[in-house]
Amino acid sequence: MRNWWLLLGTILSIKASSFAAQNYNANARARPNKYFAGFLLILLLTIVVLWSLLGYRGYLFWSFAALWGFTFFILAELTQMTFATNQLINSPEFFYSAVAENKFLIEHEA
Repeated sequence: MRNWWLLLGTILSIKASSFAAQNYNANARARPNKYFAGFLLILLLTIVVLWSLLGYRGYLFWSFAALWGFTFFILAELTQMTFATNQLINSPEFFYSAVAENKFLIEHEA
């Protein structure tokens, strides 16, 4: 049981991903902000640089693990929304069939 800190990092990453999934409102009009995702990636790189400069520190590794899970959930949501939007824009048949089958609702702002 020498590497218990790796197990704790894995658990933190999983918990951060589930936290992001539970707190992300899929019904909201706003999708994940690409600038926020970029900020999280820069923060991840900063932690890696600090880790290489300062050596092993438990709090740096655990911060990295938690931020890793949260960041990649946000990136996955952003990518999924972008590809779905592009698919609906580029394929009129797909768009009209999705509307006909009530797979999504089109709202008009007043």
